[in-house]
Amino acid sequence: MFFKHRVARNRFLYFCVLILILAVFAYLVDLYNWSLFELAIIGIAFLVPGRLVQYFWRDFFAGRKLLEKGSSEEAQRVLAKFLESVREFPWIKWLMFFTYGLYSFKVEAVTLTYLGEAHLRQGHLDEAGLCFDEALRIDSKYSVAMFNLAVLYHLKSNASEARLTFELARQHGYPRMTFDQFELYVKERYSKA
Repeated sequence: MFFKHRVARNRFLYFCVLILILAVFAYLVDLYNWSLFELAIIGIAFLVPGRLVQYFWRDFFAGRKLLEKGSSEEAQRVLAKFLESVREFPWIKWLMFFTYGLYSFKVEAVTLTYLGEAHLRQGHLDEAGLCFDEALRIDSKYSVAMFNLAVLYHLKSNASEARLTFELARQHGYPRMTFDQFELYVKERYSKA
């Protein structure tokens, strides 16, 4: 196999697609001698898919931002609302192809992982485990969910499962750290959990 894991493949594919788009765009500009107005219209057309993602996924992005700021309870509420939207209107999950999905293209799995992390930060270990398990049922190779599951095992003092799950996450492309660094990360980040 050419790539060690799908994260490496996705990085390569994103780079190739970007180069291809730039090459085609440069060719078309040269071929048709487009005016500044025509280039602006084309640029706006390329922005539309991103705006659709921003609009329909506003709860996802808000929840992620709240989680980054440390507002776990609010993040949990907003992410759960987004998950309901995805399940009620399944077509919005296809907008994932207009965003950068390096580790997974399945927005439900990504959302469940963030939701599980919000539970972890609040010390709700059983709820977090349910979220990570469901995320892995949706996307069995989602290394971020595996990593967070390893964190959960570590917090539950199950060192053998933590190490096994951590190594599985590494095999699938995440994270770039040793197990000793992982243990230090868990101790520093989740000392209150």
